[in-house]
Amino acid sequence: MAEVEIVEPGLNVENLKIVVKKLKEAIGDKWVSDDPTATVCYSGDFTHVAGVRPQIVVLPSSTEDVQQVLRIAYEHKVPVIPMGTGFNHAGLCVPRRGGIVLDLAKRMIKISVDEESMTMTVEPGIRCAAAYDAAHKHHATSITTLRPAIPMTMGSVSILSNYVSSGGAGQCAKMGFSAQQILGMTWVLPNGDILKLGTSSLPNVGNINACYLGPGPTIMGMCINATGMLGVCTEMTIKLFPEPRLEKFHVFVPETPEGGLDKSIDFIRKITQQDFTDYIYKSHIGMFLALAASMPEIPITDELLTMVPMEDMIFITIAGETEEEFSVREEILMEIAAECGLMSLDLEMLLGMAGAIMPLELKDLPVGTYKKVGPNTLGRVMAKKGSFHWTACTCKLEQVPDIFKDSLLIYKKYHSSDPLEKVHEEVTLHGGALPFGRCTPFEFDTFCDQGDPEEVKRLSVFMRKIHQTFLKHNAPLFREASGDDGWLALPLTGVSYDILKKVKKLFDPDNLMNPDIEPVFEDYV
Repeated sequence: MAEVEIVEPGLNVENLKIVVKKLKEAIGDKWVSDDPTATVCYSGDFTHVAGVRPQIVVLPSSTEDVQQVLRIAYEHKVPVIPMGTGFNHAGLCVPRRGGIVLDLAKRMIKISVDEESMTMTVEPGIRCAAAYDAAHKHHATSITTLRPAIPMTMGSVSILSNYVSSGGAGQCAKMGFSAQQILGMTWVLPNGDILKLGTSSLPNVGNINACYLGPGPTIMGMCINATGMLGVCTEMTIKLFPEPRLEKFHVFVPETPEGGLDKSIDFIRKITQQDFTDYIYKSHIGMFLALAASMPEIPITDELLTMVPMEDMIFITIAGETEEEFSVREEILMEIAAECGLMSLDLEMLLGMAGAIMPLELKDLPVGTYKKVGPNTLGRVMAKKGSFHWTACTCKLEQVPDIFKDSLLIYKKYHSSDPLEKVHEEVTLHGGALPFGRCTPFEFDTFCDQGDPEEVKRLSVFMRKIHQTFLKHNAPLFREASGDDGWLALPLTGVSYDILKKVKKLFDPDNLMNPDIEPVFEDYV
């Protein structure tokens, strides 16, 4: 961790003393700290992105608290970095210039469900698992409970933060991505003004599950993926969906390794076009091995490596309302798998080798069932390595083989080819499927030792070259999940980039909201 260099006008010692005093008067002495033993905890996250120590940490409890913090910061020219639960994968809430870290998750934990409109309203501290449990206590019909479109991430992640950053929903094949589920938001702008978006911005309307027609109030898209540089989201209303009465989880692998990727792509396209899968994801065996490496009771040996399938593993959940409907769908699933040269794995065998793969809790549920509160895989692997970083692009399904081929060359250059060593490097290749199999996210997940400078350097170079490869294939970077997205991709967008810079200067002329998170000011570093 580097000590912050005082280069900002607002970060001089005397100014910061005044700011701390005003913040304690506004928020409460207990919820504001400039103690280095507290602020140092906010200088990094579990990615390899380097940050600096903020001078102040504030724990607000309401939109009004956030409003007061931003007004004080705006008056005294002090940068502000908003943070949810902190489980981001790109250093998006790591201070780059110092300033105030606004910890939104500790005290902002209100949640409410409107059963009639099938909506949920949350504050930043509500985690995915809590959102799922709260929705599940309410009903769409007398026999059908509700659920949110849970993101494909840990259950401990803020659902508001994930939706704002356009995370992929675990049920995206049926429901769309997280940002598409947002019905309304409350934002505090950099100068402290409150911006209400969606139907709740109109007097006496409240939160309803509505589509938007006309010019306003529909500017929510501008705030999505803005990574905290246009203000702070303090409340969000999202759609809820009926929980299927019957669900079953399946895992498929190619019957033979020859042409395995082509078989997997063919299967994904055909099965998603049937439009009855509730969840679909294609994972490289590296995730399975990374999980096994984190479990002391499963030693990684040559014998184990010969037991596990080294091809792509495709995870699919099918759902239905009646036994008859469910059995028909399962029969179609198996027929398409056989047609494409894939076989179904024995989940009992997998259960004996691992406690979780992807978003599962197999150890607590009957084999074949599916629970949507996030995986424990990443947490277990991170316990070993201490760092996790991911990136992805979006491409047409037919582009996957070429992108995979070029990416694999880079992977082999920067990582060991020894299977046993590869497990300990814990780098995995992923791909998924968007609705009807027309396109897919192509993803890399990496785990590294933050305490090893050479490993961090190697990972940083590897990631940058992967991003350049994605863009070479005209595959847009999936979202701001890498640290390279802004300066590599944004300048390519031409007029869109020019508009973004103008909007940022309009909202935040002094560049106080999460400065240097995107290359929108001339002094970007």
